[in-house]
Amino acid sequence: MIRVLIADDHAILRRGLAEIISEAGDMEVVGEAESSAQTLKFVRDHSLDVVLLDIDMPDRNGIDTLKLLKVEKPKLAVLMLTLHPETIYALRAIKAGASGYLNKQSAPTMLVTAIRQVATGRRYISAATAEALADAAATATTDQPAHTTLSNREYETMRLIASGRTLTAIANEMHLSVKTVSVYRARLLEKMQLKNNAELTHYVLKNKLIDSRPETPAVRLEANAIASDVVRDTLRLLASRGLTPTPENYQRCYVEVSGQTTAEPAPEAGGTPTGETPQAPVWAAELIAELLKQWQPAKPD
Repeated sequence: MIRVLIADDHAILRRGLAEIISEAGDMEVVGEAESSAQTLKFVRDHSLDVVLLDIDMPDRNGIDTLKLLKVEKPKLAVLMLTLHPETIYALRAIKAGASGYLNKQSAPTMLVTAIRQVATGRRYISAATAEALADAAATATTDQPAHTTLSNREYETMRLIASGRTLTAIANEMHLSVKTVSVYRARLLEKMQLKNNAELTHYVLKNKLIDSRPETPAVRLEANAIASDVVRDTLRLLASRGLTPTPENYQRCYVEVSGQTTAEPAPEAGGTPTGETPQAPVWAAELIAELLKQWQPAKPD
């Protein structure tokens, strides 16, 4: 049995990933962590085969966490699983010791295959990651992009500045002092031969180094829904029936879609379904409503 730790600060995504892994049959989730500190402690205290590690952790960047993990457990397989496109972090993650890099919007089969492969000591390189690595190799012998000369902290500072964050906000997000962030900014501007934040932002956008859309609750839920056919079909059923997007209505549709019990008319508000009932991922009503906007059935012409 492949023992897996899920390290992600979003409980909804952890639950969705755990569901996929449990269905594989040859692997199990032995723990969850919502911060870098929790991840490091769990790895020290338990025997693991694979760590699924997000890049956006609340107390320490995932790349920095990866480096610390590889110092303590050099042979531990770490699979980076993130919403960030491969062009942004894949090369840095592989260089830091990651066994693979996978986008959260990849198919469930890709996740299961990736876990199995890295658990054997091999690397898992998706087609998108392979393309990003090939592009990096192609430029290695010619003129390298200026951002490739930056350290991981400088690179993250650059991306956050381009995203519109103030130095104070960046300092809070990276758990550093404003003075330290200012030093990183000065260094990266010098290395990249840029004059100010406007030129920096132009460079980042031109080279597509930030996501095309912000990481909102809807985006996080979309990634989780795509990872589960049952969740996706449940949302479609809920939307097609025009039901209010409450957790209760979502649960009833989940029961029907899962096929694990006989579908019966939904009980009145406050009623309780009887028998063995499969439990849907627990989502708040407002988050279900956000995601349902993407699953509304097309209106007839």
